[in-house]
Amino acid sequence: MTSRNNSKFCAAITICTLLLPLQGGLAQAAPSSFELELKDLETTKPSPKPRHRQTRQPRKAIDSDPASAATAPSAGLTRYTVKPGDFLFKILIRNFGLSNAQAEALIPEIQRLNKLPSATRLEVGQTILIPRTRRTPTAEIADKPAPVPQEEEHQPLVIPPVSSSAVAPQPAAPVVPEPPPPHRIEPPEQIAPAPQQPQPQEPAKAPEPAPQAPDQTPHSFAASLIRLWEEIVPGQKMIEPLTVDGKVLNPDDYPLLLSADGGRILVDVRNSLPAGLRSQIVRKYPDIRIVTRGKDSLRLFFSSLMKAAEFARIEENVTVSLGADPLLSVRADFRIVRLPSGRGGPETVLVFLDENGPCLPASLTGYLERKGYQVAQLSNRSDDAIADPGYDLRSIPPSSPCDMAMSLLEALSIKLDRNKIVSGTMGENADNRFSIRVESYFEANGKRFVLDCTGNDPYNYTLFRLLKVQGYGVIQPQGNDDFNAVAEHLLTELNYPHAFGRYELDYGRYKITITGFKITRRDNSTGRLILSSRPADPVFADLMRWEPGGNR
Repeated sequence: MTSRNNSKFCAAITICTLLLPLQGGLAQAAPSSFELELKDLETTKPSPKPRHRQTRQPRKAIDSDPASAATAPSAGLTRYTVKPGDFLFKILIRNFGLSNAQAEALIPEIQRLNKLPSATRLEVGQTILIPRTRRTPTAEIADKPAPVPQEEEHQPLVIPPVSSSAVAPQPAAPVVPEPPPPHRIEPPEQIAPAPQQPQPQEPAKAPEPAPQAPDQTPHSFAASLIRLWEEIVPGQKMIEPLTVDGKVLNPDDYPLLLSADGGRILVDVRNSLPAGLRSQIVRKYPDIRIVTRGKDSLRLFFSSLMKAAEFARIEENVTVSLGADPLLSVRADFRIVRLPSGRGGPETVLVFLDENGPCLPASLTGYLERKGYQVAQLSNRSDDAIADPGYDLRSIPPSSPCDMAMSLLEALSIKLDRNKIVSGTMGENADNRFSIRVESYFEANGKRFVLDCTGNDPYNYTLFRLLKVQGYGVIQPQGNDDFNAVAEHLLTELNYPHAFGRYELDYGRYKITITGFKITRRDNSTGRLILSSRPADPVFADLMRWEPGGNR
């Protein structure tokens, strides 16, 4: 009896010894009433060895081709569809909640994975693959694959049951690490300009809004500069603000422009770029040239900017002449000759600069473009309102003397009564009356006029003499009269102030030189008139509507 008890005691010790290494992974100990009979040990197969850690299969290498990688959404990648204005840094900051440093570190991997030559020049609608991080995308993700559980460094140990008849012990609950505090997504950090030296009068300004006033000028200037540059260099819209060490330079103070040779120009609007940062940009970006405006004049600043842009040819203070009579002379601040973007010869761009004055009239811009020039202008306002009327240009094409006379009367806004019968008296006897059909009849300045185109008929000649005696004005163009002769005779009879000559009308940005009659209108017609026999493009009539001498 004692021998049997000793055998049971030894068997119990042996089982405890076998189970001792497994106690660290059990969620709870077996109950105290759990016992094994010796006969069970003799008839039961030995239990399998416990597994301390699951063996993970190595991941398949992800192909750098987005098409092949997109077929395996469980590979830890997220698909994103590019939208207008997107670039990699903005996507990672805005949509994935990464910090500046994390975004900068991940950008090279995304470029390699998607074979992107540039981090800023992305095609709208393109689908790119972005490696998953511990941050969760916030919104606007085109395709959302099924979530994949994050790999933990330590997996909970699972213990199989000792036998099929025994109750398996429950595994210990995995220790869930405490989640990190919620991360606040910060916007891209911008480099503020270096503080400027205070002016002597600034300490006296107590109110806070006062320092904000100078900021309006750089902001509006940078926006106007970018709009102008989009007209000069094709592709400017693809340029994003410069990023240095994860910080985006404020484009209102440091706009980035595309040069003609494919490089880039960083404009220091207020001469506030720190010297250390300037040196860092020069070392890191060899293609970037820095141009400073500061307090320089607009013309001097653009002279430096044009040279940095590497155009084929640049001319300053040029005058472009179009036509002969009338002659249009346009004054441009710069004329740029750039290499053609496609087929054809070199392209010429006229640049006009005026921060305070108006833009060119729309009709002049269209006329220059029809003549083969592209127009780019920096201006803050457009002014098509006519405060003081200039001249009304009327071109009378050469024709018969009578037709030219009628065209002149219509240009003077005089209403004609065609084929009218005019009556008069012969001598002092009122009973001796006569009637005559005239080509045109009109009244001007309180006087009656007739236009006679019958020639030197002796009978009509006598009747017209009688009409003159009764106060009529008689205009009789001769067969060999040209435009000047017809206009001189007509204007003299009508008593219109007029002068014939070649006139130069200066409008500041453009000048018009024209030959003809300068007339001051009378009666109900206001303004001044220029009559010319030279044909002219309608744009000349539009440009002469303004008062000469204005800075246009």
